[in-house]
Amino acid sequence: MISAILNSRMGKIPYGQWLQKTFEAVKNASQNNYIICASVGLHQWEFLLYCASEFGINIRIYVPKDYSEDRKIELLHQFKLDIDKCRFIEVAGKFNGKSWWLVRDRKIFEDADIYYPIAICPDGNFEKSLRENSFDKKIIDKFRVDYNVPSWHSLKTPDSDNINPQLTKFPWIYLTHWTHTSYSPWCDETKFEFYRSALASKNDYSHSAFQGLKRILTDGKICATQRNIRGQIDVVSFTEIPPRQAIFFMKWRSGLIRHYWEPYGIAIERKILNSIGVKPVIYGNEYIYNSLDEGNWYLFQPIKGNKYFWTEEREWRSRDDFKISEIPVEKILIITRTNDEAHEINSRFGLKSIGII
Repeated sequence: MISAILNSRMGKIPYGQWLQKTFEAVKNASQNNYIICASVGLHQWEFLLYCASEFGINIRIYVPKDYSEDRKIELLHQFKLDIDKCRFIEVAGKFNGKSWWLVRDRKIFEDADIYYPIAICPDGNFEKSLRENSFDKKIIDKFRVDYNVPSWHSLKTPDSDNINPQLTKFPWIYLTHWTHTSYSPWCDETKFEFYRSALASKNDYSHSAFQGLKRILTDGKICATQRNIRGQIDVVSFTEIPPRQAIFFMKWRSGLIRHYWEPYGIAIERKILNSIGVKPVIYGNEYIYNSLDEGNWYLFQPIKGNKYFWTEEREWRSRDDFKISEIPVEKILIITRTNDEAHEINSRFGLKSIGII
């Protein structure tokens, strides 16, 4: 028997009761030796790949026709799936968003013998199909929960007028790397590990900015990224802006569907960073970029983007991953949102820490 475990689109954050109920539904399907249907690209479908791996259940994975063999192999690796228990079903169309999603969803509805509704959007496509049940399939409804998206929000940005006075008393001699909420695995983390940690989330989402800060300190490094870097060069970014001014950048960005920065940062004395090759960004136009030698391309940033002036960030960059473990602890200041979080960091990692509020 083939079963479809159904969640409406659950947003960017894999968090909430729907994860636990989906996990329980897959366990039920496993106990009944059902095959489950899953797919790629959205949390509600990829979480099923994690669940299938945990229970060792047979699974059909619906992918676009242009999904390469290399991507299939990487998918099996990311989710620790047994290739002998997986069957890839290619669905017509390219993996380009909603147009393919609708074709994929209808194919799964046609193939499945049993539906497990979990969190279904009222008046959405799934709800309509379930109500009409035009395919005349068995519906197991005992795992259903209210549709509630999103169910986790990052905390309100601190007010710059109420910032901890200790962060304004001394000259700002640091460069700071600010963290933010992540909707995908951290570096060196598989998707299996990512969804396992999301399932275990309680009061705080497993990949919140604060959890990201702790992950960095545990690993002893800040992972480099190529985002917004010309030439796809891996860099780690810092800013020379002091915390009171940095709060201006801790705003919700609808294009990112998250806050740009959040009040969790790793501040390191500028003098020592400068001595190990961390350099200020070179802001300019195409003429400036073309005048740079290849070794400095990673430092270039246009003066202005579509909406924002990049110069306001006063950014510095380091090539590749940045190893915090190699920096003397007395040169590091950890910034958190609250003093309670600062005490936690200090107790766990032995680093000087301070809360913004």
